[in-house]
Parts: sequence; structure tokens; C-alpha cells
Amino acid sequence: MNLVVLALVINGALAGTIVEEIEKEPELSNFLDMVEKAGFMDVLQGDGPFTIIAPMNSGFRKLHPGVIASLAADATLYRTVLLGHIIPEVISFSNMTNDQLVETEAKVPVRTNVYETEGHTVHSFNGAWSLDERPATNGILHVVSDLVYPPVKYSIAENLKLDPRFSALKMAVEAAGLMETIETDGPFTLFAPTDEAFEKFAGKDIGKKEATQIVNKHLVKGTIYALGLLGHTYDTLSGASINTEAIEDQPNTFTVTEGDQTAKITELNQHATNGVIHAIDKIL
Repeated sequence: MNLVVLALVINGALAGTIVEEIEKEPELSNFLDMVEKAGFMDVLQGDGPFTIIAPMNSGFRKLHPGVIASLAADATLYRTVLLGHIIPEVISFSNMTNDQLVETEAKVPVRTNVYETEGHTVHSFNGAWSLDERPATNGILHVVSDLVYPPVKYSIAENLKLDPRFSALKMAVEAAGLMETIETDGPFTLFAPTDEAFEKFAGKDIGKKEATQIVNKHLVKGTIYALGLLGHTYDTLSGASINTEAIEDQPNTFTVTEGDQTAKITELNQHATNGVIHAIDKIL
């Protein structure tokens, strides 16, 4: 028995199994229903050890109705989604590391991140905030804000190629000769200007030097999900620093600033196999 498991056993001497801990929390009733329908009640009462990423009911409510319908109609998909929330080892706050890829039972990795935010240490799985960890006799349960679904399939480069909002940025990346970098290297965070932000370049050819400066000014090393955007300063690949801030009284709304240029983040947390993309409305 390793030290992490031993600590959990000691700390959770009065704890039940993973299933019993899920049953104790009313906000996990939808996840419990998923476990039951997938036929995993007995599995998660077994020896383990398991780490369970358990989304709260509010996370299920964020799912698109079409996704909910697909899950209801496809038992195999339902099971696969659940497997993506089960890790066959113990990942606790004490041994979680930043930008670590951890294999799930779905054979698809999840990315763990640890951020220092407003004087607090916060932990996440694929950007889903782990609000609490609860020891169990056969592992540990993380109560998280969102489902880690759908599984992450595409690199940053592939996301740019597939998303029509980023066609101008894709051309700038190609002009800079950086497509392979954002395909295979990383992890990176890309603050990605949408096509409207490139209107001032309409009809103009962007040379390699200018394109490289534009792209690198929007790339930061490491995966910075929304949880890591609250009042932080990051160095970009261009050498310039950017500041990220939450907009007061506007939930989940952020700005990113470089010098006298401030852009609003219009979409958060577009997952990639080598990082994350945040869509922004201006070029920095």
C-alpha cells in the first residue's frame, strides 16, 4: 500500500466506499444515476483504488440537450462517458501536479492542473474545478463542477483548422511557420483572435516576421483554464507579458491585456490534446 493510499485510509477511517460517499451527497444524484445505469455499482464498491471525478448536478444541467439525448439512447456511449470519470489510481490534492496527463478507464487521459488563485490553491480535471475531495475506503472522490466530456481529441492546430472562426489566425500561424509547433509541442494556452479581429488586415499579406510576432504574442506555455485567469500575469512566447482579469459582476467573463490592448474572452476552455484555446475579440 503506497503512502497516499495509506493516508486516505487513515483520514477516511469513518468513510464508506466510493458508492457510499456518492450516496451521501445530494448534489451527486445525477452522477449516481449514471453509475447505476452503467452497471458500475458493484465495481465502485470493489477494492480499487479508484479516483472518481464526480460532476455535480449543476454540471449535468450545462450539457446540450442533444448530448443528453445521445447519452440516453446509447448505452455504450453512456458507459464510455462514465469510464472517462474513473482513474485506476489515487489522485488527491496532495499528489496532484500541474499539467499532468492521467489515464482514465476510458483509455483517454484527463489533464490535472493546480493554480494559485486569489490566495487559494485550486485543482481541476480538464478545467473542471474540484471543489472538494472525499476519502473513501477504496479510493477518493472528487466533487467537480463539470463533466469531463466530450473526450479531448484534437490538438491546438487541428482545432484551428476545424473551427471556421479562426481561419485568419490559421493563415497567420501558417505564415509564421508555427503550425507544427502547435500541433506537436506544448502544452500551450492560445488566446485566439477570431476572424473579426483580423479585419484591419483585410486584403493585406502578412509577412512571416509580423505573423510570428502576432501568433507568439497570443501563446503562453502551459495549460491555463478559466480557473487560472483570475488576476494573473503570464509571459507569452513573444516575450511580452499579458494580464488576465475577471470582469466584475459578469460570471465567467474575462479580459486579457497586453500593453494598451485589451481583448474580451468570448469563449473559454476549448480543449486540446496539447493545451487549451480561449477565443478573444481583438488582436493584442
